[in-house]
Amino acid sequence: MKRGMILCFFALLLPALAMAQQNGERKALNTFFSNFSETNLQSFKKDGLSDDAMLQFAKWHCVMNTPNAFKKDRSGATIAIPVSAIDKITQRYFGKTITAHREKSYQADLATGEAFVFSQADTVSEQQDGTLLVQGTIYYTGSGSTPDPHGTPQAWKKAGEDVRVYGTFTGLVAKVRTQEKERYVLVEYTMKEKM
Repeated sequence: MKRGMILCFFALLLPALAMAQQNGERKALNTFFSNFSETNLQSFKKDGLSDDAMLQFAKWHCVMNTPNAFKKDRSGATIAIPVSAIDKITQRYFGKTITAHREKSYQADLATGEAFVFSQADTVSEQQDGTLLVQGTIYYTGSGSTPDPHGTPQAWKKAGEDVRVYGTFTGLVAKVRTQEKERYVLVEYTMKEKM
């Protein structure tokens, strides 16, 4: 009897744990892809990501996420991003660095009054080679608005947030295991603006 109760408990617990793991991965993918949508990364095929596209992504990523980590010019409107920071970002998100840097540091204008842009993974399917094919939606709101990027359209509406669809994306993602943890690397990306 006791053994039957234990088996029943595990039969109920395992699907709940699997659902929690899926929700955790979905949230992680939302955050991962939001990095690309907020920087307006353009579509690229496997092995077709240019150095210029990586540089633009890395510069905007710094502006959007860690502007105070970099030295500002006298006006406070521009930051200087060292090559080491650019390489760290491109290695983290794309698994590679820029072939040859043209500068020792790159200047980037700080954004002001920009819309809040984020992505949500709608479907995730594991491919035969272990990569993940992720399809999702890119959303945006007006300046100053910051809805829960993991929320639902119903929750946003209830909270009075004006969240709109910007477009859709499809991304091919590889999972990379490092000493710290498992992380995602973007292999291929297609973004389509809503017409």
